Amino acid sequence: MHSVLRVIHRIFQAAARVSLVPFLLCCLTFRGSCEESLPARLDPANVLKGKVRGSYVLASNDNSMHVQFVITNAYDETLDGYAAMLGDLEIILARSPSHKRSFHLTAANIVHASRYNANSGNLTIDPGDSLILGVQWDFVDDNGDDLRQDVFHYTVD
Repeated sequence: MHSVLRVIHRIFQAAARVSLVPFLLCCLTFRGSCEESLPARLDPANVLKGKVRGSYVLASNDNSMHVQFVITNAYDETLDGYAAMLGDLEIILARSPSHKRSFHLTAANIVHASRYNANSGNLTIDPGDSLILGVQWDFVDDNGDDLRQDVFHYTVD
């Protein structure tokens, strides 16, 4: 206990040797500088633009629709942070809403992401850059109905 008191006494002696003038000048100089208020924070609007692209693929080994979702950074600054990359998508046939196909989206659906770290889940999108998610639909709905057989009406071109 006695040695602790000696250490504290030495600290006070060293502090007494330091001039208090610079400290007091700093206090007087910065005393009035914090009286201004900051402007109200306004969150930006329309940060992201989105569009859907679809293409029909007919080949000897493929008869499906490829759907892509393009999400573009429309803001003038880089967006950076954790992105869960989880969501659900539902395609519903407009003329027959009972036919629908549901997809669960994950990071596996990423077609293009120039700066996505799959290990950390961090996504960085520069201004004008895009994230593209895609799915492939074989025209079989959630009920197991093949729309190519049951719904679509094919004619000779």
